[in-house]
Amino acid sequence: MSFPVKVLQFGEGNFLRGFIDWMLQEMNDQSLFNGKAAVIVPIPGKKDQPWADQQCQYTLITRGVVDGQVIDSHRTISSIDRVLGAYEDFDAFMELALSEDLTWIVSNTTEAGIAYVPSDRPDMCPPSSYPAKLALFLHKRFAAGLPGLVIMPCELIENNAGTLQKILLQYAEDWGYEPEFSTWLLSSCSFVSTLVDRIVTGFPRDPELKAALTEKIGHEDALMDIIEPYHLLVLEPVSEDKAKAIQALKQILPFTEAGLNVVWTEDLTPYRTRKVRILNGAHTSTSLAARLAGLTTVEDFMKDPDFSAFLAKELHEEILPTIDLPAEELKSYTDAVMERFLNPYLNHQLSSIALNSVSKWKSRLLPTLKDITPEKAPCICFSLAALLAYYAKGMGQDSPEVLEVFQNTDLSDTARYTRKILARTDFWGEDLTLIPQLYMNVARYFSLIMNAGVRAALPK
Repeated sequence: MSFPVKVLQFGEGNFLRGFIDWMLQEMNDQSLFNGKAAVIVPIPGKKDQPWADQQCQYTLITRGVVDGQVIDSHRTISSIDRVLGAYEDFDAFMELALSEDLTWIVSNTTEAGIAYVPSDRPDMCPPSSYPAKLALFLHKRFAAGLPGLVIMPCELIENNAGTLQKILLQYAEDWGYEPEFSTWLLSSCSFVSTLVDRIVTGFPRDPELKAALTEKIGHEDALMDIIEPYHLLVLEPVSEDKAKAIQALKQILPFTEAGLNVVWTEDLTPYRTRKVRILNGAHTSTSLAARLAGLTTVEDFMKDPDFSAFLAKELHEEILPTIDLPAEELKSYTDAVMERFLNPYLNHQLSSIALNSVSKWKSRLLPTLKDITPEKAPCICFSLAALLAYYAKGMGQDSPEVLEVFQNTDLSDTARYTRKILARTDFWGEDLTLIPQLYMNVARYFSLIMNAGVRAALPK
């Protein structure tokens, strides 16, 4: 069915396709939204041919176990109308700012994506950062006299919408935009902070699994995406009157009417703390060390006696004590996360979890560490040492700026190496060597990993 483009989506990755675009499909199937997404590939050289070959359609495969029942199903997702490169199709991308049908902007540009880059300018086609691209786009819409949009970042940082809003206002000031534009941003646009929760493993990398799934769906699909059954989206508007804002936003975005597990709230902090510290913290703290040990998937480390014991120790002794929620609620959520990690169908690659680990460790584990202190958090200290080892061995996949620091830091003295990396305020938002005991603990684990191997260094 033909629907207008109502959504501008920054990011073409597996997660948004298995989460937001799936939700769009669900709402469209029930005639509740009747709109499609225009996907913007935000970095150069990543606009892949399969989108054109497949008319922007792909197969979404749901695999898992719910209440003891096996779920193994697939469906075609057709909620994407077009895919444009921000660099390759800049004019077409900017032209969408003038669309009267456009309602909603959603993004997932990694934790590092919502950042202020002072060198970005309005005469760049486009600027480098996502917020600068968005500022340029929104100003064009404002100049045309069009109404504001719902802006919903899905990047996993605290107060993601509020942070994005502040950066947009900073660009408006830096670029000499009229004061009325800033007023329009604050009054006409609706910024919504999010918490997203679904494991999306993407395209099957294992040749046997790919062959089996291809046979199952009956055709080749270069954009195939694999998800777990579980999903949760928590939404909090950036507004002085949150209750009023929620009622208005529910009319625009009928998630709950479509039966989706979406929570509108005036405070998503408890949901975020629970999810980021338990699920994401467990992923990030374990994935790098497990990869160093030669493991490849989440299921691998869950079934490995050394790493499963490490994860249990970290969760129960270091992470859970820092979360101010009822014990039964924490236990229930933790048990559910462990069941999800053991999902035999996901084939969740550790290398995928390990992408951009510096920013992930900062947002997912540093707050927990600071709440419990390093002397009581050997597992979290070890996870930071594992990160250093992972990058020191050239296994890290991150921004060029981050990788350059690791490559150019002398590794001949592990203690000095540790100190230099921990002191990088551009990595961690602060000098970690100033946190008592942290440097000594991380340096000790790092030396053990480099000299005796990661298993020998695991906290017991």
